[in-house]
Amino acid sequence: MNIILKINKLLLTIITLLFLTNSAYAAKNDCSVFKKFSKDFFACKAGNIKDGFKNTAGKLKPKSPTNDGTKSLEKAEAKKLKAAEKNAKALEKAEAKKLKAAEKKAKALEKAEAKANATSSKEALKKAKALEAAEAKKQKKLKKNKLLQEQKLEKNIKLKLKLITKQKSPI
Repeated sequence: MNIILKINKLLLTIITLLFLTNSAYAAKNDCSVFKKFSKDFFACKAGNIKDGFKNTAGKLKPKSPTNDGTKSLEKAEAKKLKAAEKNAKALEKAEAKKLKAAEKKAKALEKAEAKANATSSKEALKKAKALEAAEAKKQKKLKKNKLLQEQKLEKNIKLKLKLITKQKSPI
């Protein structure tokens, strides 16, 4: 039984030391919740239950910052500034990604239009060449027909000349 009491006393001492360090931290950093909790703990330990945990459960509120807590205010402001900077950087990155995506889409569209223009100009060139070839064939046929007609005319003229010469000659 003595061992259990000694262990309990040792544990209570350890807990007391922990709360003392917490209250020292709270005093240094103006954490009034820790201060209040430490005071309540020591009140309970001393046996003064009416000022202990039961009556102060709803009363644990942090103090409003005063001139003494300017360091904590500065830290809070610094945290807010850092968070705002992170948000701004994130927004900038998102905008940069959107711009890159839009540029990629624009380049892809330009490439597609250039390709379409190239293929349509190639097709138009092919059509033009085909039309030129057809026109050249027509011209060749016309020349052949003209030559054939000229040859027929010459033959007809020669035949007529022969006929005329035969008619004029008295044989």
